[in-house]
Amino acid sequence: MSFNSIEQHLELYNYPLIKLLDYWPRWTDLEQDPNPFALVVMAHLKILQLKRRPIELKEAKLELVRLLFTRGYSREYVVKLLRFIIWLVKLPPILEAEFRQDVKRLTEEVKMPYVTSFELLAKEEGKQEGMLTLTVTLLEQRFGKVGPELRQQLEALKAGQLQESGKRLLSLASWEELTNWLQKTNEL
Repeated sequence: MSFNSIEQHLELYNYPLIKLLDYWPRWTDLEQDPNPFALVVMAHLKILQLKRRPIELKEAKLELVRLLFTRGYSREYVVKLLRFIIWLVKLPPILEAEFRQDVKRLTEEVKMPYVTSFELLAKEEGKQEGMLTLTVTLLEQRFGKVGPELRQQLEALKAGQLQESGKRLLSLASWEELTNWLQKTNEL
């Protein structure tokens, strides 16, 4: 292939660049925009603005959820966007617990049928935490104290991977086998 033909192909893949910070002046437009990505941009901007002010960030996160509930999205969209906002906008554990209570109250106020999906999300997270606790307990019984680095690797696993690690405990002979397996799994 010649240089000219490569250059022609590269021109086919020319994408415009967008800087999310440029959307600050258009905040009102984002609030009115029915496109779900508008909420994603708003969440990102609020994180940048309030990352060192967690109490205000919690309130901004709640406002994003309030907007989400009033947009008329399908149940599936609401669940996915709610999950994304919870994942994207991280709060300290105490504020996260307050946020969840606030969302529960909000769903009752607005009479949204999505509280069940929010509760399901909390159950999924609880199940994940339970599997993590069980895995750590079994590891400690089998091999001794689980260090912070290993615990961090276990926390990074998805629910299915964590479940698999529990099964693996039955066949692993050493910490080395476990860490090798975790390293391979976390690379996936």
